[in-house]
Amino acid sequence: MSHARSHAVAQFLLLLAATLIAAPASPASLKGKLKKGVYESPAKNFSVPVPKGDGMRVNDGFSRDPQAGDVGGVSIHDDFGNLKMIAYMSLPGPPEFPDSAAEYSALEGFIREVGMPAWFLPASPTARIIHATPATFEGRRAVLALVSLPKASTLTNMKTGERFDSTRGLVSFFHGSWAYLLGMETTSLLSLVSDSLSAAPADSAWAGFTRVLAPWYRTITFTP
Repeated sequence: MSHARSHAVAQFLLLLAATLIAAPASPASLKGKLKKGVYESPAKNFSVPVPKGDGMRVNDGFSRDPQAGDVGGVSIHDDFGNLKMIAYMSLPGPPEFPDSAAEYSALEGFIREVGMPAWFLPASPTARIIHATPATFEGRRAVLALVSLPKASTLTNMKTGERFDSTRGLVSFFHGSWAYLLGMETTSLLSLVSDSLSAAPADSAWAGFTRVLAPWYRTITFTP
């Protein structure tokens, strides 16, 4: 990635990190379009139905630069801490790799070298990757990751005034001329108030989040 592209991506992701915990956005303030319950990205590379829920919020961000290309993201979350997100970055063309190992390396690099320093760490300075592994997700090569983000939940502890800790399940993959990062919050309001769930080990979230993301992924319509 060129220096100009790296700088533009970093600047955008700092903004995008804030959108994930921002106040509710109105359709007029969105960069993309929200019509009849379907969100369409401003780059028109995908559309996705917005799940129904109490206090559902949609926040997005988008940047287009002649050198850096298109970079964007959208987060959808409700009053109970349920959150799903899609981040994306345009590529010069469909990526080609000599073998699967090279593709997996590039996908993990998208998480470690772009997502972590420019996105997750600004939102939570002690954020760390708990797990990361190559996998097959919905028939395509992907890298799955679980990221711990202390004090970065969309939910606030009413007693302390601080945000709860967050654990995000992530899937990175290539589709056409785009790199994508799908994610979801694995810690909900239910798990925060339930002793049995809050005491569950991180491995339980690691094993389960793709079962939630996969059906949501199938509702996304991608445009190459």
